[in-house]
Amino acid sequence: MSTPTAPAGPARPRRFTGPAWRVAGAVVAWLMFAYSFTVLYQGVTVLSNLGGFCASGGPYVIQTECPAIVNAALPLGFIGVFFSWIIALVFQRGFAAPLLVWGWPILFVGLGLEFFLSIPVSGAFVGILCGTLFVLMGIAPLIFELRAGPRRVVLGKANVNDVLFETAPGTPRTFYQFGRYEDSARVPVTAAAWLLSLVVSLGSIAAGVVLGILTINPGVLIG
Repeated sequence: MSTPTAPAGPARPRRFTGPAWRVAGAVVAWLMFAYSFTVLYQGVTVLSNLGGFCASGGPYVIQTECPAIVNAALPLGFIGVFFSWIIALVFQRGFAAPLLVWGWPILFVGLGLEFFLSIPVSGAFVGILCGTLFVLMGIAPLIFELRAGPRRVVLGKANVNDVLFETAPGTPRTFYQFGRYEDSARVPVTAAAWLLSLVVSLGSIAAGVVLGILTINPGVLIG
């Protein structure tokens, strides 16, 4: 004799759904990331020009004192980058250019290029070795995602209403493709979807870069 089971209750509604959450999530995530990376990059540039090492405080005589920009920019930049990824994961999800795909490559390739630029100060061995490792670490996951085509890493995988875009049959699955979506719910890509995605992504990135530059170098507004 089988044991009766209780009827299944209604499905739990997903939180943070709707166009407002998607747009706000993409704007805040990209703005915070672009700002934090810009601040971080400027701090790393200053540190590289000092030979790659400085110190502050302590009972010992310090040969190279860390400028205030280094003391503030490095922790601020890394913390901001980390929290921007969390915001993208929770709120942006599949809408617009995915920060979860681009964040790692931008961070590591950007820092790798700075190692190459610092070769005159740090030396060819350190600059080439570290720069090459950072660039390879950055582009590897991006190459993996590009197996599914460039559209997904520019437009995203879903529209502002959280509905997946149509994909060609046989499109390879990537890490970014996974998520709680119904396979039957798919919509074609429209010009409006492209426009909204590009405006949100590029506009937020540009604003974040400008704010980051002004934070470290407010004097660029003068003259």
